Amino acid sequence: MDQMQSGLTIAGVSQDEMHPTVVNYHKFGKKYWDDGPKTFSKKGYYFAYYFQKKFVYIHKIIDIVQPAHRPPCMDWESDRQILCLSEQLKVFAWNDWVNGPGRNAPYTSNYHMLPTTAWSYVELQQHKKFNTFQFIQFKNIVEPSTPSIEVVHSPVKDLDPEIDEDEEERRLLEQLKANRAKKAQREAVGRIEELRGARGVIIHAQITDITTRIYDLTKLRDELHEEAGEVARGKRDDQLTAEIVAQAEQIQIAQIGRPTKKSI
Repeated sequence: MDQMQSGLTIAGVSQDEMHPTVVNYHKFGKKYWDDGPKTFSKKGYYFAYYFQKKFVYIHKIIDIVQPAHRPPCMDWESDRQILCLSEQLKVFAWNDWVNGPGRNAPYTSNYHMLPTTAWSYVELQQHKKFNTFQFIQFKNIVEPSTPSIEVVHSPVKDLDPEIDEDEEERRLLEQLKANRAKKAQREAVGRIEELRGARGVIIHAQITDITTRIYDLTKLRDELHEEAGEVARGKRDDQLTAEIVAQAEQIQIAQIGRPTKKSI
């Protein structure tokens, strides 16, 4: 394709491992991606993933599918056209991109997160910020006469010189799984703490209720003991009275039955 009819589409992949762009990239990003909401990429445009400010993955748009024919793996509704991507053509470390073929390319200087956006070659040449981006040089590096996939490694210390795309993707997937596991663990711990707090409240209420019942029962026991004492004392008095009356009656009977001198 003549560069006059070519262009560049850029899509950002978030640095947040839980972000939908990261999940979707690992799910179908090697083959498909949604076009931007206010942009229209074209077949033959180069497609660049700005991947977490670590790498730049270059593909080419080989076909465009309308929303009515959305691939099953892109399992949500959207009115955007779907970009069908070639095999990966090139991988740049981020520093190599911003200081090399991607110098002055869109969003390079202050990339954090961005919507998918397309620029034609003409638009790039006429743009007051991006017109110094060397598109033809970029095209020749990415897609020379004999296409090949090459990883451009950074000389910085923290970049493994033996790293390749599959290894990087495996590492990112493992990191994504680990982050999800940590999140699930935090949620589980939080739920356990909530349950412990609720259980503590219930136990405290139960202890308070039991203490109140013990106090009431103790008070009732003391009252019953006091009443029992009074009853017991009343029974003893009645018995003593009965004994005195019986003794008096016996004395009276004895006196009545005793013979007097007159009767003798």
